Amino acid sequence: MQEIAPNIYMEDRLAPYNLGVVVTEHGVIAIDMPPQPSQARIWLEELHDSWGQPRFLVLSDAQPERLIGAALAPMPMIVTQATAQCLTAFDDKTWPEMLHGIGQIYPDEAEALADLHPRHPTLVLDQTLYLHYTTPPLRFEALTGNMPGSLMLTLPEQKILFAGDTVVVGQPPDLRYTSDFSVWLKTLTVLARRKDLKWIVPGRGSGPILRGELETQQEFMHALEHAAGRLARKADNSEGMAQATTDLQQVFFPHAARGSAIHKTLRQGLELLASQKRAQRLEAAAQKAEQRAAESLKEGPLAAEPER
Repeated sequence: MQEIAPNIYMEDRLAPYNLGVVVTEHGVIAIDMPPQPSQARIWLEELHDSWGQPRFLVLSDAQPERLIGAALAPMPMIVTQATAQCLTAFDDKTWPEMLHGIGQIYPDEAEALADLHPRHPTLVLDQTLYLHYTTPPLRFEALTGNMPGSLMLTLPEQKILFAGDTVVVGQPPDLRYTSDFSVWLKTLTVLARRKDLKWIVPGRGSGPILRGELETQQEFMHALEHAAGRLARKADNSEGMAQATTDLQQVFFPHAARGSAIHKTLRQGLELLASQKRAQRLEAAAQKAEQRAAESLKEGPLAAEPER
């Protein structure tokens, strides 16, 4: 565990996740839990041995790994409204299906996962929450990131932000759960301009990073969006997709080999974004066609009316 500021810790040994700890006079706040039962047990034991039972667990988003990690941690939770809605939406079919998916990643621990149940949050926010455990208070914000339910924690005195997977370093972000790529980009722009921040702890990858280092992720995402836009305009983009993936990988992740996890995630993200943009283009074209047809119907009877 790395102490990045007095009483502020980051744990990056439970890859691929970066976990956080904030120690206050009123209790310890843990940020995220790993979804692998054995890793969660090790992390909980370390927290208990160092500070006792944490006061709160913060979920930085609502992706399946975070929700299952929370189910492994019996402590009060702080989440966004979107995450709370995800938790209450699970039923006897959808929750076991998610557990099964994670169980395939950790087959030796599938039995421990099978007994889990969704957790009920303690504090739910849809904008900003100030927790007066420190002076100035801790600031929790529900922002649109790359995952549903993105929640960020700012420590004003230390100028540190725990950003979750909205900020990713050294690897392409996972776009499988991204609802609005453009708004996510705007969130990064807002973070890059926040002079009250100095350090940012990303949800994955190396860290913490200086606020100015967000520029690299912004450049990558703009390049990804531009490449996806070009591919969306092509009828058959299979060959172009492979070349675009290689081009982006060589520019932004030159250390990654073709066929590596980074290359595969990059290809998957480019395919998803190109598909979304293609669907947007088709929807826009259909709306224009409907509008033209409606205008033609309005004009038609007038044009056909006989002279008197």
